[in-house]
Amino acid sequence: MELTVRYPTLAGETDVTITPRDDGQMHAAMAASVNAQSWLSSLSQTLAGAVHFMGSSQECPSGFDAFDSMYQVLLSRDFTRKPLVDSTLAQQWLNWPPDALHPHALLAWRDPFGFVIEARLSGPPNWITVSYLLDIGNEFMRSLPVGRVPSGQQHLVDRVISKVVQ
Repeated sequence: MELTVRYPTLAGETDVTITPRDDGQMHAAMAASVNAQSWLSSLSQTLAGAVHFMGSSQECPSGFDAFDSMYQVLLSRDFTRKPLVDSTLAQQWLNWPPDALHPHALLAWRDPFGFVIEARLSGPPNWITVSYLLDIGNEFMRSLPVGRVPSGQQHLVDRVISKVVQ
């Protein structure tokens, strides 16, 4: 089960992702497909921007070893606030309240439609779980800089994605 919160006011070019380290294969596959970026840009600016980000991003550890061993924070090279995840936010990310349904993975990213934080859970979330995920999302809202508006024209695929995520 996935619990997803999208903050549309934080939309912008893809410039940040936080993924579990075991998802490293996805990063390598996206970076390898940078050659397809020009083809993708004719299909979708959103997909092309994500592929470009994955090929040019850099890792920015939090400094909190328990978090850094489990999660990878990737930022665009021109990201204005480093580190995005400090040790306080990293601890909050890992240490959920006792009565919450603890996620087996958390993910976060910014795309042209908003900033997204997603908890992957073993079952339906209780209110404590929902509330805690919102708390983490609100912390990100305070630390995430204003996103840059994606350059380029939106295509049909981008408009469809926009309708789906709204």
